[in-house]
Amino acid sequence: MDVGQNLAMGSITTLVTENNDFLKFTGFVVVIWMLRVLLLKSLVTLGRSPVAEPTRITIRPAITEKQVERESVWPLGYFLDTLAVVGLRAAGLFSDMPHFETTLQAIAWQFLFHATIVEFLYYLFHRALHVQWLYKRWHQYHHKSINTEPTTAVSFEVGERLAYTVLFAISPVLTGLIGAQTYAGLLIYVLWFDFMNEGGHINFEVLPQWYFRSPLRYVFYSPTFHAVHHTKFKKNYSLFMPWTDILFGTAVYTHDEAVTPPKGLNQVDVETGVKEQDGQVV
Repeated sequence: MDVGQNLAMGSITTLVTENNDFLKFTGFVVVIWMLRVLLLKSLVTLGRSPVAEPTRITIRPAITEKQVERESVWPLGYFLDTLAVVGLRAAGLFSDMPHFETTLQAIAWQFLFHATIVEFLYYLFHRALHVQWLYKRWHQYHHKSINTEPTTAVSFEVGERLAYTVLFAISPVLTGLIGAQTYAGLLIYVLWFDFMNEGGHINFEVLPQWYFRSPLRYVFYSPTFHAVHHTKFKKNYSLFMPWTDILFGTAVYTHDEAVTPPKGLNQVDVETGVKEQDGQVV
């Protein structure tokens, strides 16, 4: 076999190997998508079960069919996330990842990037979304749900949701760029993120009383903490970690205070002068 044939065979072998790796990664991403859907459906079922009633947070306004229909857009976000990850793999990221070998390192890096960069950028972006123009164009869609469900956490106008796909990719992408990402680490981070995000909108308190008397309440938020944002609108902007709210003076801890909005909710936005009724600018 001459040199030309050897080069041709080598190129074919490389191409087949790369295609197999790409197909394997794509199959892995599909599995992640299925697990995300299963997790969301499980949390919705839990939030609507009798288990939730003793510590239900926000009671009115009641969840209506209109809200359920509005929040049925949630698959769009998962679709955008899946396209983004597969696209990044096609561009060369996440190639040659080990399955498990450095998973603890991957988890540690992703959490570090999340706790610092992602939380900080999310806070700034979320504050901007409450400026009148962006609120009316994008974020109002999410805030129409005062009495939240796990699906509320993933229901947005397409522009806002696309921005989140980019923002929330920072941790796994940076971990991949420094060569620390693994299949298991990526799976764990995505499912942890969804659990924290959707669980924070579940609208019943899952954490014990001692948690709210401990320093842990300043490390991670709770469903009660985030419910304040959906009823007060201008407090508790943080993603999962309240340090940004504490830093900028927007944290409100009201575990012992009812967060049910008053009848005929009529909040005035003190920063923009925007009047909000049932989560809508009027």
